[in-house]
Amino acid sequence: MRIGVDRVTGPRIVCSEFMRVDAVTHAGALADLEPAPRRIVIIDTVRASSTIAHAVCSGAKRIIPAASISEAWDLRQRFGVEKPLLGGEREGLKIEGFDLGNSPQSYTPAVVRGRTLIVTTTNGTRAMRAADRIGRVVVAALVNLPAVVAHLLHWGDNVLLAPVGREGAAVLDDLVCAGMYADALGTAELDLSETAQELRERYLGYEGSLLDALRDSASGQALIDVGLGGDLDYCAKVGVLNSVPVIEGGVISESGTA
Repeated sequence: MRIGVDRVTGPRIVCSEFMRVDAVTHAGALADLEPAPRRIVIIDTVRASSTIAHAVCSGAKRIIPAASISEAWDLRQRFGVEKPLLGGEREGLKIEGFDLGNSPQSYTPAVVRGRTLIVTTTNGTRAMRAADRIGRVVVAALVNLPAVVAHLLHWGDNVLLAPVGREGAAVLDDLVCAGMYADALGTAELDLSETAQELRERYLGYEGSLLDALRDSASGQALIDVGLGGDLDYCAKVGVLNSVPVIEGGVISESGTA
């Protein structure tokens, strides 16, 4: 055990001889993995991970990721008088009848503090559900990167970086974000797999121009096409939130409270 220092999280204790950082390139690969003691870092930069991190930081009591719209409605009915808020999107837009869409900054303390949220998105919440069966899940984005990195090092488990992708394929924004996590962990001299190294190189090509990566990605272009490109400016900010959302028993809450 020794002290490590890097440009993302600053000084900390590093146990590099025990931690390994592996990666996939999109969430479809999670279906082939067996349960194991590890931390799975689900990364849906544009926008589910950014939105959930923002909601947790705004004081949401808990967030339940739903795989489909119908499941979200069914879950809400089970709560009876509590009536959780429904949030999410299809084709980037707020779902008809839902309280919220998938724009991070709409999840303000005035709206979500103390509330249960049920959220369904096209790609991100499905990936979170898939990851929950094979490891301990943390929801990660650029906006909460330093906090998540610090907690991964504190936990000391092996790490699997899992950029979600779009419609079963890799997308640039998630690859670059995952690569920034690989860079932060690699700077701490942890053992990076070949795929994690490749993601790191992808990030380094956009170092200093993260917003360009989001705008150049298929996810970003789709968001721009429906008039929500302004969300990309927020999703490209690094370390503006201190939240570390984790999933336990199908429920997302702040690390330490799940």
